[in-house]
Amino acid sequence: MASSPQIQSGFRFVARQPVLDVNEQVFGYELLFRDSLRNHFPGLDGNQAAQATLDSSLLMGLDTLCGGRFAFLNFTRDVLLQDFASLFPAERVVIEVLENVPADRDVIGACRKLQERGYMVALDDFVDGDARHPLLEVATFVKVDLRATSIKACSEIIQELGQHHRMLAEKVETREEFKSAKAIGFRYFQRVFFLQTGDCIHQ
Repeated sequence: MASSPQIQSGFRFVARQPVLDVNEQVFGYELLFRDSLRNHFPGLDGNQAAQATLDSSLLMGLDTLCGGRFAFLNFTRDVLLQDFASLFPAERVVIEVLENVPADRDVIGACRKLQERGYMVALDDFVDGDARHPLLEVATFVKVDLRATSIKACSEIIQELGQHHRMLAEKVETREEFKSAKAIGFRYFQRVFFLQTGDCIHQ
């Protein structure tokens, strides 16, 4: 994979945000690019950030980063089409298709192949009228940002998709939001109130 600022500095950093199930048990962690112990995204190009996170995840190991739980890994179009997912065991990862990835023929074909090989696919930051609607047929998870979507709109999305997809609420930052999201049908929750900032791991 391409070199990144992480590699040049001699250190590797990966942030993680917990994904909890409806019983508040950790199901997995979304792994995120960082370039220091400060837990915020430094604004790197999306492809570089995705590749750097995959590099670090391989070198640090999913057991170290996720402790046996699922790793949610962000994929841009380029990273998806280069089949970097095959570097990871299907039983350990969820492939997140980012919101700016077009649902073109190549992307749909790549996601279908991943599904056939046993990988789970998640659609990140899904919204009403999302242009990635054609990818729903190969998606297991649908992630909805509570900061960008009203409860009413979330409820409508769940009514449409919840029967066939695992609905995941992102940016759940208070117990009240957790209760509200759970009440309308979300069954997975990310960045939960008692672990708001997640962790930043370095090596």
